[in-house]
Amino acid sequence: MRVVLGTAPGPPTIVAGYRRHIRQREGTTIRVQCPVRSEPTALVSWYKDHHEINIAWQRYRIGVVSAGGAASADTLRVNEVSQLRVRNATRTDSGIYVCTATNGFGSVRASFQVLVYRTSCRTVTCHHHRLSSW
Repeated sequence: MRVVLGTAPGPPTIVAGYRRHIRQREGTTIRVQCPVRSEPTALVSWYKDHHEINIAWQRYRIGVVSAGGAASADTLRVNEVSQLRVRNATRTDSGIYVCTATNGFGSVRASFQVLVYRTSCRTVTCHHHRLSSW
């Protein structure tokens, strides 16, 4: 699914300091915002492990939110970003997610490493062991 966004003149740009590593507990909702600003507006596409995310995937949703995180109206505004949500996350949702933004001036991409860990893994030692590969 593609979402149209807009904010700064010229080709799309990546907002500095975005979260590249996301750890999420199984059964919760993963939320990832594409850290891109663009004017003119850009088409945004989302991928998981090199496959474009299809809107038919039941637990995956792509939408638009304000840069502050609140839901927005259907009309896009300057401070809006594309957001990917994965409901009821499972360990198979772990992987590399990429958003690409393209307008008439160019294209940029931002990648995220998502790790979904078991809810039965509650101790600090267990967390550290499972997440230490980062």
